[in-house]
Amino acid sequence: MPRELDPHAAECKRQKANSRLARVMARASIDTTPPDIGFMARLLIQATMPHKKSDRAEHVRKNGNLTICMLARREVGLPFGTYPRLILYGLATEVVRTGVRDVELGGLCEFMRNLGLKPTGGKNGSIGRLRDHMKRLFSCAISWTYDDGRAWIHENVSPVERAELWWDPESPRELGAESCIRLSVAFHREILAHHVPLDMKTLRVLAQTRSPLALDIYSWLTHRMSYLTEPVEITWGTLALQFGAEYGTVKNFRQKFLEQLRIVKSCYPALRVVESTGGLTHLPSPTHNP
Repeated sequence: MPRELDPHAAECKRQKANSRLARVMARASIDTTPPDIGFMARLLIQATMPHKKSDRAEHVRKNGNLTICMLARREVGLPFGTYPRLILYGLATEVVRTGVRDVELGGLCEFMRNLGLKPTGGKNGSIGRLRDHMKRLFSCAISWTYDDGRAWIHENVSPVERAELWWDPESPRELGAESCIRLSVAFHREILAHHVPLDMKTLRVLAQTRSPLALDIYSWLTHRMSYLTEPVEITWGTLALQFGAEYGTVKNFRQKFLEQLRIVKSCYPALRVVESTGGLTHLPSPTHNP
């Protein structure tokens, strides 16, 4: 019987995932240390990157009148999953704290640990995956378009103007000291003008669930609760357009979203979001990072 159809193997996989989830939620619920504030560009919170690997070279997300488009070279591919999100959190945080456009990455293992990633080698290790996602993220083109019927505004905001990744020949797991990223003028300006404060400690915990959707939900709701003054309902169809169409049907998306929302609430207990008849009702709540 093929492995993917073996009920015993599938049940073991579910149990392993549930066990990992329980550990993550337990750590989130008992952690009372002060927040470690990081940042993210608001633009990539309002409409997100792909959650899963895709053969497509174009990715489009809509949030009301705002549309985000990402284009990739087919031989490289689009950025997806938790890794490019963590990379952007790290870069945006450095920009807000220092104002620089040229970001020195330093040692790769140190960079990974700062993002809550455990450096591991080998064919399927985290170091190789991070390298791949750096190439995907740094070579993709990103633009946003705002169209409300009266105004049409378009801007190219690709993250990187120039990237140099040099591997240390004496330590193949490490980046050389000369490795650096020059952010584009537009993306650098976007970060400085519109950045959202997030708890890096929470992001590291959520990254351990291996769910980019959990990271997106936390970032979005932390930002949203900073300005929400009255209850608002958002339909599942609208949320699916904003967060991801990789889940097949809106019903499947709803199920996955609610699973990850439960995890986010364990990290953000003051959050007041409840399911309503056709979507989610957001009630004014204290933002996670005042």
